[in-house]
Amino acid sequence: MKINQCFLTAICLLLCIASTACAINKPLEPAGYRDAVVIGHLDNQSIKESSGLAASRIYDDVLWTSNDSNHKPILYAIGTDGSNIGAITIHKARNRDWEDLASFRLKNIPYLLIADVGDNFLDRDKYFIYLVREPQIKKSHADSINIVSWSYRIRFTYEDGPHNCESVAVDTVNRKILLLTKEDPPDIYVLNLSTRSPKSDQVAYRLIEVNTLPGLSLNKLINNPEYGPYQHLTTSMDISSNGLRAVVLTYKNAYLFKRNPGEDWAEVFIRPPYLIPLPNLKQAEAICFGSDGKTLFVTSEKLPAPLLRIRVKK
Repeated sequence: MKINQCFLTAICLLLCIASTACAINKPLEPAGYRDAVVIGHLDNQSIKESSGLAASRIYDDVLWTSNDSNHKPILYAIGTDGSNIGAITIHKARNRDWEDLASFRLKNIPYLLIADVGDNFLDRDKYFIYLVREPQIKKSHADSINIVSWSYRIRFTYEDGPHNCESVAVDTVNRKILLLTKEDPPDIYVLNLSTRSPKSDQVAYRLIEVNTLPGLSLNKLINNPEYGPYQHLTTSMDISSNGLRAVVLTYKNAYLFKRNPGEDWAEVFIRPPYLIPLPNLKQAEAICFGSDGKTLFVTSEKLPAPLLRIRVKK
């Protein structure tokens, strides 16, 4: 009797999952957040695939987002209700695969970080980080698109070859950029946060494997065969302005890591995170801390893209 090759492959995959990577995950403690609330949808119709989110360091009620790969090099300003506020084109920048954004202040100057780090086919030889001084915007000119030049650009490689990454965050206390790969399990890589464009390429060094995040489980695969194999993959990350919290987004939920003052991030990511449950989203791709450093905002790539707010319990 001839055995169907697809059936045999599926059986082998299930056996592999059951015996190794997909051991039953231990329940995580809750992070102490309220249920996520949809507070609006992204009004700007030019935002087709929101893949990054960052809170303004100038305005308390403004967020920044961008489109995914092969779109124009534009950042979109949105209200914390999803309303359209405006946009800026980044001069002499290319959106090969913009996957995440971050915001921070350095020497009291507000910056936006654009992570051109996506690499689904692992065929890139260079990756780029753009640092842009956050501009002031006129909310009365929401339909205008201003042109802004990047202040610094970091071109880098990984020390051990290409990686796909969608999650980038900035630690201003230690002047580091953290990159969390979209792998199983993911790894943290680190770049120096430079205040000027380096003359040569940087090399991102591997800090630690993050095996404390829930992985693929057999239940997920059986209950949701279409999306279950991908729900645990990481899609965005952010670090609070005080450097003591890191949040990681997956297609399924979000996870909070707490850092004690003076701790290295390698010490943080070896501890189990705290769970932040999310409602079902078509493709959760972007998360950030709000201006208060505690409230979280989440959005997704699929249209119509909702904007979710998650507040800390009092």
